[in-house]
Amino acid sequence: MTRLRDSRERSDQDRLDELRRLVEDATVGIRALPGPNGAGRAKGWGSGFLVAPGWVLTCAHVLVHSDGRRRGTGRDEEIGVVVDGGRVVRGRLAYHLAGESAAVPARWDGGTDTEPYAPSAMNIHPDLALIRLLEEVPDHSCVWLTDRTGVPIGEAHIFGRQDDDDPAAGPWEVSCRLVGQERGQLLLDARARPRPGVSGGPLVDMERGEVAGVVKARSREGSSTVLAVPLSALRALTADHHVPGAPDLGPEPYDALMRLHDRWHAARQKPGGGAVRTWADVQRHLPAAARGRRVLDRVRVLDLLADLPAPRHPALVERIAAKAQRSPGKAWTPRLSTWRDGQGVLYDLDPARELRMFLRYLLLAAAESERAARDNGDAAALRQAERLREWAEGRAGDMDVEEREDLGKAWQRLPSSVLVEFEPRPYDDGSPVFDWTIRLGYGGGVWASEVVGEDPRGFPFDHAVWHVERRLHEVLDGADGPGGTPARLEVALPEEHFGTAAHHWLAAQSRAVGLGRAVVVRDVGRRGAPDPRWEARWQRLTGADRLQPLRMAHAGSVLARREIDAGDDGAVPVLCLSVGDGLGCVAAGVALDSGYAVAVWRSDGHPPERCAEDCDVFHARITALLAPSETAAGGVSVRELPEKLRELRNAAVEKEAGSEWVAGVVLLYDDPGDPLPQLSAPLVHFPSSRGR
Repeated sequence: MTRLRDSRERSDQDRLDELRRLVEDATVGIRALPGPNGAGRAKGWGSGFLVAPGWVLTCAHVLVHSDGRRRGTGRDEEIGVVVDGGRVVRGRLAYHLAGESAAVPARWDGGTDTEPYAPSAMNIHPDLALIRLLEEVPDHSCVWLTDRTGVPIGEAHIFGRQDDDDPAAGPWEVSCRLVGQERGQLLLDARARPRPGVSGGPLVDMERGEVAGVVKARSREGSSTVLAVPLSALRALTADHHVPGAPDLGPEPYDALMRLHDRWHAARQKPGGGAVRTWADVQRHLPAAARGRRVLDRVRVLDLLADLPAPRHPALVERIAAKAQRSPGKAWTPRLSTWRDGQGVLYDLDPARELRMFLRYLLLAAAESERAARDNGDAAALRQAERLREWAEGRAGDMDVEEREDLGKAWQRLPSSVLVEFEPRPYDDGSPVFDWTIRLGYGGGVWASEVVGEDPRGFPFDHAVWHVERRLHEVLDGADGPGGTPARLEVALPEEHFGTAAHHWLAAQSRAVGLGRAVVVRDVGRRGAPDPRWEARWQRLTGADRLQPLRMAHAGSVLARREIDAGDDGAVPVLCLSVGDGLGCVAAGVALDSGYAVAVWRSDGHPPERCAEDCDVFHARITALLAPSETAAGGVSVRELPEKLRELRNAAVEKEAGSEWVAGVVLLYDDPGDPLPQLSAPLVHFPSSRGR
């Protein structure tokens, strides 16, 4: 028994030693570059660690001159980064999260270590920076960054590289424990006082084998307390923190950095990824390895999530994570913003519950990503969402039947739109009546009937609208799905009702439906396979470099058919006349006959008489929406138009200056790739009032 216990203890120690080697391989020193031919003594500034290929995370205050200026921001001013083996490579400060607060106090003063501590160090927030290596470092290692929002509560170690002046310079570590948090920063009790040069090094959760924070400042003389920054503070990273002239990570740097990190680790687990033991190899044998969500599950999923397009709504990740936890309305601090963040809050003491939450989250994320991909016509993104769903479904096969059934309820093919149709019926007494139907749309002309207005005599239009409003909010709530982006509302109308302001219909809590979702109108006469002119016009429109408004009426007259037919590839007809009758109805009909799939008009359009001053304002605003200026790179794209219009309507309600004009704007949006369903009974055609 003693021999078995000794063997187990040696095995545990071997794993911790392997973890130490992984951390040390990725921990770097930060200092000035040596002079020509390596001449000159270079003072060490601090530590850092590689988090993705070519990217080093450290503390912002490490990169401050004695006069308060940031290091690595002047012309050709570069930073020395000491990598494994003692080689010094060139680097450049690329992102500085702490702003001007990191300039005081100075990091060094006349060669005397004045490394800050409380209270001055507490004011540097968030005390983080990213350095980009300017030289290749073949086969360099990267740490594993925790995906948890929490902080280590068990065994933890501080790592770093000592000051280069120290005779024993090199990797250094000490164990510590969490004793508290203050102003979003961690207070650690270290068993030994950290040496100079450790600031910016990794704080490692040794029980789980992951980096949980960045060492911020060593203690005062005689004190063992150390400050650290939790890794979750890195979520604050934005393009605003970029240092001009330095390499960058694009418009969403935090998301981009974590994708690089996750893909790097996933590649190391694949055949041919290298013969060295990986972080996952070590993590899966540590005492705290997950019993439900396995370490390799996490590696694979983070790789799949890294391939998904970013969530299309900032609050979407939190809503889906809350739904996966069955805690609607829950929020997190710091806010969750990436798919990686969302799955990282789903750890639980009960392994079975944790795995269910994890898989439920993945299925919901896959469903939302699939819907977004269909809306955007993105076939590659659709395949990526399907890969994530297939992995989650396969992993669920290991669960009990009751758990599989529960997960099956989470996976829904979420509709991308809700369609309301008003179909004219035959009538004898001269009073037009309509049938109405509410359907769920799944893209590509796939529709499912949800609610049908049942009255053999049909409904007058206003009555039909009243019935639709009573039932619509229930359908919309279900179509939005758990945590999903609101489905678009599409309203198919006959010609005489094209001016219907469906975006003003009331949804739940007496709120206009157009404030919470995109709302468009469609031509109820366009059913089934698209007309060649319609399809060709759509292709020209979506392929155009920029959209151009085509003003169809001016001074009380409308363009001739040949002028409408001759519209440019990016032309979008715009009409200020009333489209319910008269010349406005005729003009709208000509535009549809010419194949136009997108057009803009007013629900409060004026009769066929001379345009008033507000018409010029209306046309100027639409021009600014579609094509901001002749010199701009381009305005809104066709597929972005419905959502952009919703944003403008919200601005109008919030009384933003100059936004009132949008209240009456109606958007015709007829995608021939998603045609209206054919009716089961033959359509009854009536004489057209618009001269088609």
